Amino acid sequence: NQSFLFVLPSLNIQYKSFNFNYRSNAQEPNVNDLQPVQDNTNPLFIQRGNPSLIPAIMHQVSLNFYKYDPKSSTSYSSYVSGSISDNAVIRERTVNEQGVQVSTPINVDGIWSFYGNGNIRKQYKIINSWQLTLGAGFNGNYNKSVVIVNKNRSGQENINISPSVNFGFNWKDIFEFSQRYSLGYNRSRYDNPVYPGLEITRHNSGSEIVVRLPKHFVWESTVDYFYNPQVAPEMRKSSFRWNAAVIFLFLKNDKGQFKL
Repeated sequence: NQSFLFVLPSLNIQYKSFNFNYRSNAQEPNVNDLQPVQDNTNPLFIQRGNPSLIPAIMHQVSLNFYKYDPKSSTSYSSYVSGSISDNAVIRERTVNEQGVQVSTPINVDGIWSFYGNGNIRKQYKIINSWQLTLGAGFNGNYNKSVVIVNKNRSGQENINISPSVNFGFNWKDIFEFSQRYSLGYNRSRYDNPVYPGLEITRHNSGSEIVVRLPKHFVWESTVDYFYNPQVAPEMRKSSFRWNAAVIFLFLKNDKGQFKL
């Protein structure tokens, strides 16, 4: 049995449109990870416990910002967060020649995780009751961890970046059209050359039309496009998806709908 004493400070500061938060905490290992028994329910994936695991210490910070300008009908928002963990629990694996995996939880230091996003949105009122909305956004995260397979230990870094843009038209809530596009970039790197790195760029776009017809009828249609270069040989890297529907609204305040 082991006993631990932790001092876990926290801090919160709010100033105008900004909010800053810091906290530290101790995260106990999962009960199943502590069990000194072997789970061989799946003979191809055997899980072992480790009663020597100790609690992980995590330090977390976050900064949040939001502002809306009614004069220009513009909103801004951003969020940044990060965490650093020592004694974090990861799973060490061994794989034999028959493909049987044995997974064992262990403690490691230096697990990092950071995330950030930002968005801007602006509305314009133009002639003939048309309303135009423009927007742009950004998401990104960075993770640093450790991977151990067959005693081959390596630091691992993973970066994800996803910018996006969108716009939309609205005419008296009778006709709506919107278009969005996002790009997803992912890169994984390892310190040990035993593990190959990976770099992928994906594309995703979507179009939507909504027409509200007289007598409680609504017609809507969406077209999505996906591009993923990381597919098996002979498979298409791009694909389209089309959805369309006719909706009939009924009951008081159009709270009921029948959709085909």
